[in-house]
Amino acid sequence: MSVAESRSHISEVMFMTSRLSRIVQWLEDYYLPLLNALATAGCIIGSVLVASSSWWWFLLLPSCLLASWVLLRSVKHENKLSVIKSQLLSLKSELAPDSVAVVLSAISEEWQTLLEQELLNLLLTRNFLPVVYAPRQNYSIQEQRTHLRRMIEKSDRLLGVIMIAIHPESRREELRQFCADFGKPVIFVDNPPFEISDSYPVNTTFVGFSSSLGGQIAARAVLDSFIRPASHILVIASNTQTKRQEEFKRVIVDAWSNCDVCVDESGMFDEAESYRAVTLHLQKTIKSGVKIDAIFCTSDSMMLGCLRAIEQFSDIKRFQCPRLFSYDGTPAIQRLSESQKSHVARVVVQSPSAVAVAAIDCLESFLAQKQVSSPQWLTPSLFPSVENVPK
Repeated sequence: MSVAESRSHISEVMFMTSRLSRIVQWLEDYYLPLLNALATAGCIIGSVLVASSSWWWFLLLPSCLLASWVLLRSVKHENKLSVIKSQLLSLKSELAPDSVAVVLSAISEEWQTLLEQELLNLLLTRNFLPVVYAPRQNYSIQEQRTHLRRMIEKSDRLLGVIMIAIHPESRREELRQFCADFGKPVIFVDNPPFEISDSYPVNTTFVGFSSSLGGQIAARAVLDSFIRPASHILVIASNTQTKRQEEFKRVIVDAWSNCDVCVDESGMFDEAESYRAVTLHLQKTIKSGVKIDAIFCTSDSMMLGCLRAIEQFSDIKRFQCPRLFSYDGTPAIQRLSESQKSHVARVVVQSPSAVAVAAIDCLESFLAQKQVSSPQWLTPSLFPSVENVPK
């Protein structure tokens, strides 16, 4: 029997256990109190008749004796029901659905929201019970630390963890210690927690797209979009997932040695921060007369801020909109890249559904005590696959 079939049978037993619990609760709440009330009334009436020395109390004596017997039996059944109820609750606790913690690093970042939906739907489909831990403030390390402590305290209720670590570059020892203390499968996604495969603890792996390869793909898309080498390229990035901008710049400079590639890491995967950063750069270049040929944003959320910033300069005659390149491949940015009116040329796509499937496959492999390789890299793609921006 497969793991999924076993959990399906457990779910059926859980359903029957819940129904039995409700029946026992009904008997306890309504049936037994009614019997007690009738039996008590019979005993009282019998006592009154005996005390009155009336001759016809002999006629009601059997009824009173029956009421007393019912009262004694109801007390006995009440004790039995209490035992049955306790056993059912214990069985229900033992058969509780397997819970899997899903730990996010941002609650309002669109790509992570898509990933969360894919993970939750797929976990439920495979008979897991997802428990979401999300920070109230995007990329809050302190909140995630609190979540990790709570998961260790409740590790007996969790089967495993699927996590997007916040700034893992500065927290490698902390994350390694969490994996050791938790003692159950931990699947990191999106942002790799460790640099080399040997660093991954037992029952731990990473599933995600290669940022290095993604940066290279974005750079090649830029190179293919120009007949002549570009002079100035702006990169709006964050201080995490830095391989995206590092590899992008390396490939561009290798091909166009005279190209000035300016990397601004203040974007922080945030639309508002990206808007401010792009606005400042465009104001400077307009004053100095320098033209930015292309802008590469290392996330779609930052591309949204970039588009807002560009829009405010659209009425300036000497302003020429740069060609735009993005990273993530959310539906909104993909639609823009297909539009002839949009300046979004190409998008590096990392599919949330592919990450979710691979992550849960790894979790089930760990639970089945199968060997899992670490890390597991997925290959990003380019959208649209055929160039639609004229050179």
